[in-house]
Amino acid sequence: MIKRIISYIAALGIAFAAMTTVNSFAYVEVDNDDSQGYSNFNNGFDTYLSGNSHFRGDARRNYNSTYANYTYEFAGDGKTTKTSFKVKMYAYLNDATFTNPSAKYVAYGNSSSYTFGTLNQDLAAGGWNYVGEATVKPLTQYGYTSVTCNAVGVETNGPSRYTGADGVRVYF
Repeated sequence: MIKRIISYIAALGIAFAAMTTVNSFAYVEVDNDDSQGYSNFNNGFDTYLSGNSHFRGDARRNYNSTYANYTYEFAGDGKTTKTSFKVKMYAYLNDATFTNPSAKYVAYGNSSSYTFGTLNQDLAAGGWNYVGEATVKPLTQYGYTSVTCNAVGVETNGPSRYTGADGVRVYF
């Protein structure tokens, strides 16, 4: 009986170890205006905000009367493979002035963009918010031999509200 219990426990341990390996993802965190080896592209997010509530002490904001986007680039830190892979994204939001009800988040790789989804920044909880998942695919029609994801972005696409760009966490 004891051998049977030990074998059940061992089998559960092996199954649990396999699950954690399969479900674990490497991730990268990038802040707006990050100076840790990353580069960010600011297209219209001209209002600079600072304070303890923001990820690493600051954030950017845009009043989206026209299209604007903020791109977080992490070239060299992304996954490279010959097959499609999933990318998950979280956005850090903790500013009451971020009021866009449908901020759009995208991934960039192989000269294409892939939509994670939209996030209601007006109702989002303070801290990390799950945005969504995108499958980054190879562009075989252009002869790409590998798949990469080296940037993500937030875009204004809602009514005339404030859209925020603070930290992002990208899982590969």
